[in-house]
Amino acid sequence: MVCQACQKNLAKVHCTEIDPVKKEKTESHLCEACAQEQGMGSKQGGLSLPDLIHQIVGPNIPEELRELFEKPCPQCGITYPEFRSRGRLGCPHDYEVFRKGLEPLLDRIHGGTTHKGKRPVRGAPARDRRKELSELQKEMRSLVAGERYEDAARVRDRIRELEREAP
Repeated sequence: MVCQACQKNLAKVHCTEIDPVKKEKTESHLCEACAQEQGMGSKQGGLSLPDLIHQIVGPNIPEELRELFEKPCPQCGITYPEFRSRGRLGCPHDYEVFRKGLEPLLDRIHGGTTHKGKRPVRGAPARDRRKELSELQKEMRSLVAGERYEDAARVRDRIRELEREAP
C-alpha cells in the first residue's frame, strides 16, 4: 500500500480513528516520514507501548505502571509490552513479575483470576463431602495446636455430622 500523504513510499504506519459522535471510522496509511511529520511515529518507525502510554497519560505515569512496562523478567528477559504484542508469556515466572498487568487482563477475559475447573456430575457430592472433611480435620488440628478448644469442639461436631451423612 502506498502512503496517502506523499503517494511515493510504502505505507508502514496504519492508523484507525473512530469519531464517537458520528460513529465514523477513518483510516490513514502513511510512510514513516509522513507519520513522523504528523506526530504519529517514533524514531524507530513505530510507537512502542510505553511511548503510547506516555503520549496518552503524559509524563505523570504512576510508578507501578512505569515499572510494569520497563522491568523485564529476570528469568527469560521478556517485557510486558513484548507479552502484549506477542500474546504469549516467556516463562512461568512471568505470572509473578507481571501480576499487576495480568490480573485485570485475566479477569476481563475469563471472568475471574482463579481456576475453578470442571468436574464430573456423577459422584460429586461424595467428593465434596470428603474434601470438606479433610479441610475440617486440618482446621481442627490447627485449632487444637493453638489451644482454641471451644472452636475445635464445634469443628469436631461438624465432622461427626458429615461422617453420619456418609452412605
